[in-house]
Amino acid sequence: MKTLEKMGIGRPSTYAAIISTIQDRGYVKQEKRAFYATELGILVTEKLIEHFAKIMDVKFTSHMEDELDKIEDEKVGWLKVLKEFYEPFKIDLEKAVGEMKSVKGTPEESNQKCTLCGQPMVIRWGRHGKFLGCSGFPTCKSTLPLDEKGEPSPPETTDQKCEKCGSAMVVKTSRHGKFLACSAYPTCKNTKSLGGETTKVEPTDEKCEKCGSPMVIRSSKRGRFMGCSAYPKCRNLKSLPTGVKCPNEGCGGDLVQRRSKKGGIFFGCSKYPECDYIAKELPGTSDAIKDDSPG
Repeated sequence: MKTLEKMGIGRPSTYAAIISTIQDRGYVKQEKRAFYATELGILVTEKLIEHFAKIMDVKFTSHMEDELDKIEDEKVGWLKVLKEFYEPFKIDLEKAVGEMKSVKGTPEESNQKCTLCGQPMVIRWGRHGKFLGCSGFPTCKSTLPLDEKGEPSPPETTDQKCEKCGSAMVVKTSRHGKFLACSAYPTCKNTKSLGGETTKVEPTDEKCEKCGSPMVIRSSKRGRFMGCSAYPKCRNLKSLPTGVKCPNEGCGGDLVQRRSKKGGIFFGCSKYPECDYIAKELPGTSDAIKDDSPG
């Protein structure tokens, strides 16, 4: 942030958003309170510099900040500033669309064979960087992580056995962190938290309106919700009903528990956006909202 401030890029109110964005996209990783560029971040930066050299120059960014200040102070017209930026940018953009090759587009060949089906493994790009995936995808969904040197890195094994099929449980990583998964995946899809608790689902009497399978209650970091039991083939999900009708006259919807982008819990109408009723507590009750999300 000190570098951003020194270069005149952004504002204190936007620094957090800038850092959050490059983290979410996998361009940097944080180790011991310091940020380091990932291989994906370096490749993306190189391609942007190649095709958008002017925009990637920090002087251009600070210049645009100054121009925006001048527009706010009515010292220059916004249309003039926009035209000066967009006309050369449009030319660069059209050229990049035709010439720039996608970083993640074409899988790379490898000398590894799939342990499940015997087909060649290829190097693909994912949220966490490069990984090995079976060339038979989507028929075969076998994957294997790569270490920092680009070598295959087998999942970390544990002494725990899968209670469903008896295979060894291994440590895997998702966007929510590390968890235990059955090594026989995709034949067995059993998972557990690292603490050893099996991911549980609660049955319901409701049927999925998309495929007819039973709906079940699941839990995530954002709280409990109702999802289709046929996941991942069917990804239908909905908020948990509360059994309380929406108080708006003529609505007829049910109130459901929701969570805001900032993590706060509230109750909203199931007919949103047709009905925009929201409340911090259920009508007719004085109970405080309970946060039943795990962790």
